[in-house]
Amino acid sequence: MYYDTTENKTKIYSSAAWSDLGGGWDGVLPNYTTAQRNDLSLADGLIVYNTTDDAVQIYRSGSWANVGAKAADGSICISDSACDSTHCVDGFCCDFECLGTVCQTCGALSSAGIGKCGYVNNSSQDPRNTCATATPPAADSCKSPTCSGTAYTCGYLSGEGSQPTCKRCAGGSYDPVNIANASQDTEGTNLCTAAHYRCDGSGLCTSPQTVTCVQCNPDGVTRCTCSTMCTQRGYTGCSHNCWPGCGTCWVGCTLGEACRCWNWTY
Repeated sequence: MYYDTTENKTKIYSSAAWSDLGGGWDGVLPNYTTAQRNDLSLADGLIVYNTTDDAVQIYRSGSWANVGAKAADGSICISDSACDSTHCVDGFCCDFECLGTVCQTCGALSSAGIGKCGYVNNSSQDPRNTCATATPPAADSCKSPTCSGTAYTCGYLSGEGSQPTCKRCAGGSYDPVNIANASQDTEGTNLCTAAHYRCDGSGLCTSPQTVTCVQCNPDGVTRCTCSTMCTQRGYTGCSHNCWPGCGTCWVGCTLGEACRCWNWTY
């Protein structure tokens, strides 16, 4: 911008050409009241003398500031020295240093607004990469790689994901938990779903059973098959062999020997 003594007008360079700025001439800069200034077509770098405030002012980063004054909170910055607060954080002048905890920002995602230190208000974001997730099944392997969106905390993962068999993320802890005893693990790729297999509550997939030996002819006379013997006594499984191994468990069981019966207990 300059004053053209030939035309006696203040000129401004805009859109690759010089044009009249208008507003009168006071020997240095065009004069405007605050109301007149606010009616101008605004662009970063516009400079005027504000007769209301008795100050030379420049328009930058969406607001007017006195020339020579440092930028207010919320102004775009690249260094601490440019800010009145002396804190340039996440590209904006900030009211506080805004460092030292997870999911903090002074930028567009701040829960307190741009230029004010607040927690990250979006659960799919972590602009400073403060939410580090560990490798399963280690502690912190259920921590989300993004912020919670509601506090200075990282989010939680839910489900088995890549956790080992019979472990999962519960959605309220950063550490994996064991799937409940007698439950199957049907999530993800590390499953516990085979017939009669269940998680045992300590992170293992097992096939638990209670074994009982039942005498083949308890009355000393009657002889029967193992399956009949076990079923009549309420058991759910039978080895189909006499115990100890006398061959096929048919009516030919030797007196005094037993069938091996069991129940699946979870």
